Amino acid sequence: MHIMDSCWVNYHITIALNKNSIYLEDFDKRIERLREGGIIKKWVKDELDKAARLADSKAAQASLRALELADIQVPGYMIMVFLPSCLICLLLEFFVHSIGKRKIKHDDYESNANKKQITVKWY
Repeated sequence: MHIMDSCWVNYHITIALNKNSIYLEDFDKRIERLREGGIIKKWVKDELDKAARLADSKAAQASLRALELADIQVPGYMIMVFLPSCLICLLLEFFVHSIGKRKIKHDDYESNANKKQITVKWY
């Protein structure tokens, strides 16, 4: 297991209480004491300082680099494999569809040939 040194995402911790909970006053008092004592401001300042130092560090600058051919080699292979296979599937669908159309037309012709035409004359 790896525990990171810094948090990349800001998140808020929320504790859900019932509307008339017996713990509500205690939570409010403790949070108010932390705010009055300046501890919450100190926590925010410390985290912002960490983020600023991390952004200025050489490690952050070194992680930015241009893409090389080796970085895009696997997507290139995937395109070379999957594009022809997609085209083959498309041509196979066209072929199956055209056979189905011919069969339907042939069936319609046979069913029409067996029927006798009745003509009605209006006087």
